[in-house]
Amino acid sequence: MKAKFVFLILSFCLFKAKAQERIKDYNNVGWYSYFGDHKLSKKFGLHTEYQWRRTHFISTWQQSLARVGVNYNITECLSVLLGYVFVETYPYGDYPTSKEPYPENRIFEDLKLKIPYWKFEFDNRLRLEQRFVAKLTDSTGHKIAGWDYKNRIRYQLKVNFALMGNTVDAKEPYLTAYDEIFIRFGGNTGKNCFDQNRLFIGLGYKVVKNLKFEGGYFFQLSKHEHKEKETGKYVYEYNKGFIISMYYDINFKKLE
Repeated sequence: MKAKFVFLILSFCLFKAKAQERIKDYNNVGWYSYFGDHKLSKKFGLHTEYQWRRTHFISTWQQSLARVGVNYNITECLSVLLGYVFVETYPYGDYPTSKEPYPENRIFEDLKLKIPYWKFEFDNRLRLEQRFVAKLTDSTGHKIAGWDYKNRIRYQLKVNFALMGNTVDAKEPYLTAYDEIFIRFGGNTGKNCFDQNRLFIGLGYKVVKNLKFEGGYFFQLSKHEHKEKETGKYVYEYNKGFIISMYYDINFKKLE
């Protein structure tokens, strides 16, 4: 019994010490997004996306993200996507990663697998990112001194649950949720490979076949790549708020 008691005390002390090694930065966020997968032919499609990410729910900038890519459908449920992303990240929170806004260019590859089961639809997405992040000189503000190349891998599992019938049809609501983990690897990424985790739980509504809206609660745990200079500790962002998204798809093949 004494040994178990000592073990519990040591475990608690170790957990507390680990918790003290991090700096916690809490932010309220609001993300407003548009997504579109537009059919060009039986196999090919065009993906378009824009995300307007704000802090204090809406009043100030967090990020601006624009994405475009080409889809290829291997089967009805399996597809790949190759594309480009432009991101502008702004200073926010108590421990911003930069004093000035800085741009980032990305190339990315997706592998998507859709699994329908009863009232559920499971969407699996594995994403690789090749990131080119701008380095700003302290003396020139927005002037770009160079680019850091970084790699990241992401996995997202999204689940939709039909509330009326076994599939989600026009003029029907549905439940939706996802979790996504980000792992960075390679050079220029800091010693710890964990980058962030995102959790979303919400409600969707399909207006017509090619138009739907989703909204709900969002939580993001994000770890900065490098330790904070003054304290020598890693900064962990605890960002919570909501996401409102519109999904609008156009079938260009029918317009031929």
